[in-house]
Amino acid sequence: MPAAMQANYKLFASKCSKCHTIARPINTMMKRDEWERYVKRMMHKPNSGISDNQGKQIFEFLIFDQTERKDKNPKTFFPALSDEEKARLTAQGNRLAQKLDRRRREYQEDLNAAQGEILSSLETKMRGVVQRYAQENNYATILDSSAQNSPVLYASKNIDVTQDLVRLYDQAHPAKAPAPATTTPPGAKPQ
Repeated sequence: MPAAMQANYKLFASKCSKCHTIARPINTMMKRDEWERYVKRMMHKPNSGISDNQGKQIFEFLIFDQTERKDKNPKTFFPALSDEEKARLTAQGNRLAQKLDRRRREYQEDLNAAQGEILSSLETKMRGVVQRYAQENNYATILDSSAQNSPVLYASKNIDVTQDLVRLYDQAHPAKAPAPATTTPPGAKPQ
């Protein structure tokens, strides 16, 4: 390895080992633009201490390592897998993909259920507000003209009671204020 690259390697090892093992980038294959994004992202991490000039040197080392070691010797860098190992890894990947898909579906179902509960509660509360408003203002019918397939073809703005209903709902069901944040002074033990 040329002397300049040896110096760049030492800088790379000292700076990059602060946040992760140097094995991670050493054992990773990337294209030039990917390495550039990687180094820039690392430079912007808090407390990285990597200056622009140092970032350039680290980038130069990573490109040198990629082109001179990894790209020229892919079989020694990435030895061929046996058929059994390929099958094992494929099966493992399939199991993980199925598990991820199952969890995604479960989370989506949980989200849908939670949204349904919230909307049902809101609808129940709003129905009471609308009934009270209709009775107090002698309305025989109040239509929801915002609903899809609404039978209302035209409604004058003068008869729109939406804002009145929102105001009444807010009075009947005020939003709960968030709990005040509690801060523990440094060094103090929470009780």
